[in-house]
Amino acid sequence: MMRILLLITLFLTAIVSANEHKDKDFWQDIEALKKESELKEEQNYYESLLRHEAFEKERFAYDVFTFDDNKNSFTFQNIQTWVIFVIVMLLVISGVYLAYLQFKLDEKKALAQLEIQKLLARNSATEPQLGTSADNGENSFEVSTSGIKITSSVIGLVVLAMSFAFFYMYVLHVYDLKVTAY
Repeated sequence: MMRILLLITLFLTAIVSANEHKDKDFWQDIEALKKESELKEEQNYYESLLRHEAFEKERFAYDVFTFDDNKNSFTFQNIQTWVIFVIVMLLVISGVYLAYLQFKLDEKKALAQLEIQKLLARNSATEPQLGTSADNGENSFEVSTSGIKITSSVIGLVVLAMSFAFFYMYVLHVYDLKVTAY
């Protein structure tokens, strides 16, 4: 009986140790799976960080490109504004100068006409009529397919008015300053 008991004890010990060995392998497998899962999570986290970092770099590069493009556009528009301003000033100044020349020409014509009338008055002993010396029938306005023709002593006023109207339209519509937000 002792032998049987010893045999049963050995058998039970073998079974228990086999189960313990099995449990040990099971827990080791669980630990290995945990470590593998943690490694995969850590790897996914780092990949996510790398993707996020790449996205942020691309976004920053786009912001820098947009800022540089806006800066270049504003610089070019500033140069264009100054060029247009100089051209407009030249046009207005030339219009005023042409009006001045026309006024001087009309003044010379009027003085010459007045001198002629004074000479005629001396010869005929009559006084010259003031106010009609510069007109002398030179006013005409003609529109044809070839263009518009104005012959008048007031052409200087027309040129001056057109110059000021052009300058007014430039200031009102072209030189309108607007602040833009970034």
